[in-house]
Amino acid sequence: MFNRILVLCDGNICRSPTAEALLKAQCPDKQISSAGLVGLEGQGMEPTAQAMLEADGQPAPSHVARKLNREMCAEADLILVMEKRQRDKLTQRYPESSGKVFLLTQWNGQQDIPDPYRRSREVFEQVYQRIAEATTAWASKLH
Repeated sequence: MFNRILVLCDGNICRSPTAEALLKAQCPDKQISSAGLVGLEGQGMEPTAQAMLEADGQPAPSHVARKLNREMCAEADLILVMEKRQRDKLTQRYPESSGKVFLLTQWNGQQDIPDPYRRSREVFEQVYQRIAEATTAWASKLH
């Protein structure tokens, strides 16, 4: 089944580490990691994104951003992306992964989750809410 789950965004400092933390909390029996298509390698989680998790009572993860590679795709049973364009880029780059790439919002509207990077706290709050709803929907399917 889906035991190794990779969550993907662009920089791997806002959306994907948030979704990773929320999925880990809801699916402790799964191996969940995150990466970015461009990956701001070595950076920690964006402070406002981290504050959203903490405000929701989630422990702040010790996170180091990393860039997606073929090995990560091969190891994952399921790859969750934030935007349709990310799915398209990933499947162009690694066509062998196409059957296991889904939107994080697969079960609740299939809408893109926009990047909150360098935006207002209100945008981060909206994005956090959408990620929380989407991870809850996935968690119910993964159990």
